[in-house]
Amino acid sequence: MRYILLFLFLCPLLTTKAQTIIQGKVTDTKHVGIAYAIATLHRLPDSTVIKGDITDSAGNYKIQATYTGVAFMKIIASGYETKFISITDTFSKVINTELNEDKHQLMEVSITALKPVLERKADRMIFNVGSSISSIGTDAYELLKKAPSVRVNNNGISIVGKSTVSVMVNDRLVRMTGAELEAYLRSMSSDNIDKIEVITTPPARYDAEGNAGIINIVLKKSANKGFNGSVNGVYQQRTRGSEKISENLNYRNGKVNIYSSGSANNFEFQTIQKTTIPYGNQSEYQYFDERNKPLYYRGQLGIDYNINDNNVLGLLYSMGGANGSADQLYHAPIMNEVTNLLDSTLYSTAIRTEKSMRNALNLNYEWKLDTSGKKLNIDADYFTRTENDSRNFNMQTLLADGMQPRATLFNRTLGKQKVDITSVKADVTLPTKLVDITFGAKVSSVHTYSDNNFSYLQSGSYVNDTGKSNQFDYRENTQAVYVSAEHTWDNWEAQIGLRAENTQTKGISYTLSQTNTNQYFQLFPTAYVQFSINDNNVLNVNYARRIGRPGYDEMNPFRSYSTGNSYE
Repeated sequence: MRYILLFLFLCPLLTTKAQTIIQGKVTDTKHVGIAYAIATLHRLPDSTVIKGDITDSAGNYKIQATYTGVAFMKIIASGYETKFISITDTFSKVINTELNEDKHQLMEVSITALKPVLERKADRMIFNVGSSISSIGTDAYELLKKAPSVRVNNNGISIVGKSTVSVMVNDRLVRMTGAELEAYLRSMSSDNIDKIEVITTPPARYDAEGNAGIINIVLKKSANKGFNGSVNGVYQQRTRGSEKISENLNYRNGKVNIYSSGSANNFEFQTIQKTTIPYGNQSEYQYFDERNKPLYYRGQLGIDYNINDNNVLGLLYSMGGANGSADQLYHAPIMNEVTNLLDSTLYSTAIRTEKSMRNALNLNYEWKLDTSGKKLNIDADYFTRTENDSRNFNMQTLLADGMQPRATLFNRTLGKQKVDITSVKADVTLPTKLVDITFGAKVSSVHTYSDNNFSYLQSGSYVNDTGKSNQFDYRENTQAVYVSAEHTWDNWEAQIGLRAENTQTKGISYTLSQTNTNQYFQLFPTAYVQFSINDNNVLNVNYARRIGRPGYDEMNPFRSYSTGNSYE
C-alpha cells in the first residue's frame, strides 16, 4: 500500500516535469486585456516555433509544450508594438505582459476574413494552412502530420481506411513514393502552401484506379510584380545527418509569369528491422540493418502567358531523380524452441545502388467563358522515368559450434525499368442556378518495360539464373468520360457522378514467351450527401465504386531477392 501511495503521489510530479505550461495575460498600458493577440514560443538559437496560442476576450493565453531549454516568446497584437520576452528555461511559469500602442498612424485599414482551419465539403476535407498557427516555419511533410485523416510514419503516407494514397500538387499527380516522396515534400516550404485537400473518396473527375485516397497540395500563386523568391538551406541531425537546399523563384511582368523551384537533398538515414519467423519447432530471429545514402534532386520551370483576361496558356517542365546506395547487414539466428538451443545462424551482407531519372512536360490551357465560373481546362501531359538498380549480396550459414556447413554464396540482382505515360484531358465547369455541372474526358497510354536479371557466382564468373530472371513489357490504354452534378441548399450538400472507362492491356514475358491481353469496359458511380448539424458537427455519407490495377513498380511478376531465402 505504501508503494502504491508513493506511485500515485509521484505521477503528477513526473507529468508536470514532462509537460511545460506557460500562461499569462496580455494587457495594454491601462491594464485592459487584449483579445486575439498571438503568443508564440520559439526555440533558440534557430527561432523555430515550438507552440503558440491566441488570447481570449480577457487577454488570457496558455501554451503547453514538451520543450525545456533556452527560448523566447513573441507577442503580436494589431495596433500594438510587438514584444519579445527572453526565457532562460521553459519550466512551467506565469508570464504577464503589457503592450504599448503602435505610434505609427495608418493611412487606411483593410479587413481580411480568415478561413476556418478545417472545412468539410461533400467529397473532401480542406486544411487551410494559412489559418493555422502551427503551420508557421515548417514544410509540406510536417504539415501532412497535422492534416485530418492523414497518417505519416516510417511506413510512408496514408489515409485512414485506405490501402494506398496518391499525392498531387495543384491537381497534378506526383509520381514518387517512399523516401523520394518524403524528400520532395520536405523541400516544399509551408509558406508557399495555400491549403491541403484530403479526398478519402475521389469523385468522378479522378481516375477510378485503386482503393486510394488523394492528398492534393494547393500552392499559393504569387501576385507580386517583378522578381521575388527565396533560397533555403537546412541541416538535420537524426541517427544520421542530412543536408538540403531549395529555392523558389518567381518573375511577373505584364502578361507573362515565369516561376521555378528546385531542391537537392542528401537524405541519409538508417533502417532497422527485427522479424521473428516461426516454423515447426524452430524460429528464425531476423535482424536487418540498412544504412541508406541517397541523393534526391528535383526542379521545375514554368511559364504562364495571359492571352487576355479570360485565356491563359501555360507550359511546365519538371525533372528529378535519385542517386544513392545502401549498405545492408542481415543476421538471423535459428533457435530450437523445444531445447532453447542455437541451431545455426544465417549471415548476409549486401550493397545496393539506385539510379533513377524522371522528366515530365505539361501543356495547359484555361478559358473562362464568363464571370460566373464557367470555364474549360485542357491538359496534355508526357511523363517518362528510367531506373537502374543493382544489389550484390553474399550469404553464409554457420552451425552452432561456428562451423561452416557449405561455401559462401555470392549473388547479384540487376533491375532496369522504363515507364512512359502520355495523357490528354479536358474538363468543363458549368455552374447553373439549379446545380453545378462538371464533365470531361481523358485519354491515357502507359508503357512499362522491366528487365530483372538474377545471377550467381560460379567458377569466378556470374551465371544468369533464368528461373529468377525476366523481361516484361506492359501496355495499358484507357479512354474515359465523366459527368458530375453538385447542389447546395440550406444545411445540405449533395453530389452525384458517373465515370466510364474503357481499358485495353497487354503483357509480354519475353523470358517465358508468353503474352496476355485484356479488354474491359466499366462504369464507376459516385454519390455524396452531407448535412451540417451546426458549426461543429457534420454528417457525411458517400459511396464510390473503384477498380484495382497494379502499380508501375509491380510491373514485373518475378521475385526480387534481398537474401538467399527472402524475396518480394
